[in-house]
Amino acid sequence: MAKTLLQFKYRVIDANVMRFYGVVFIREVSHMVTEHSDKGTLTNVLHSCRYTIESSLQWAMACDISSGMEYLHRSQIIHGRLSTDHCLLDNHWTIKLTNWEDHLLRQMGHGKDLREEDQVWVAPELLRKPAAQASEPCDIYSFALILVAIFTRKNPFGESDPKDVIHQLKVKDLRPKVKGLVPDRVWCIAKKCWHPKAELRPDASSVLSSVHK
Repeated sequence: MAKTLLQFKYRVIDANVMRFYGVVFIREVSHMVTEHSDKGTLTNVLHSCRYTIESSLQWAMACDISSGMEYLHRSQIIHGRLSTDHCLLDNHWTIKLTNWEDHLLRQMGHGKDLREEDQVWVAPELLRKPAAQASEPCDIYSFALILVAIFTRKNPFGESDPKDVIHQLKVKDLRPKVKGLVPDRVWCIAKKCWHPKAELRPDASSVLSSVHK
């Protein structure tokens, strides 16, 4: 395990991915050691009244996230738990993906269980089969939720009870009701990325191209 984690330390280096330095186990609980984030999570920034976020910055954020995701997928790494909480900002407003290394710990039996409020970001196919392995389309789905969160500055499913949202995701293919609340281009990208059939979702490279236009 130590050798594998060490390989990630030196192999995964990208402008939109947080550097991983190691993992510390305290009373059998894993704690990641990563580079520092100055502005904290994207969740906090989006929900804060302190910041005015213009459209150009919103698209730059989306581009950073899709670029980081494309790099991970190109490196054969699946995040599996993408959300605004796992997007951190530095002082230059650059977003870097964090907790990407957690998938390896989960495979080794050291992963952490997700809270209900975190599960609403997870692809429905994983919610229906918790034992299934996350795939690239799962990350693409989560990106769609992050995209609408950036442009609405709200949680993708609003203030709905997480338990109810999770149930509807499993049985009804629930999606955020944001048509008309976000730019048409955002809606078009999101709709493709959260397609009910995982195999019909675009890959990360295509998403990056769509966002970068």
